[in-house]
Amino acid sequence: MASTKGLDVNASVKVTKSGAKYNPSDKTAQGNGATWSTIKSALAKPQTVKQLQAVCKEQHNHAPFVGYCIRRGWLEIR
Repeated sequence: MASTKGLDVNASVKVTKSGAKYNPSDKTAQGNGATWSTIKSALAKPQTVKQLQAVCKEQHNHAPFVGYCIRRGWLEIR
């Protein structure tokens, strides 16, 4: 996905096969590893884009990372 503008924030999200293999190092920008860990934990139950953004904002002040993960193909809209 090239852009997440106009993304349906009420759409459900799941981890893709490439997302399951994604393992960021602790030294990546803005603590991507910690935020990714939070996303994977949150996805233990169904989540929408909006819910994931809220969790990432609350725990890491890193809500835009959800859109980045969708664009990179680590997360998929259902």
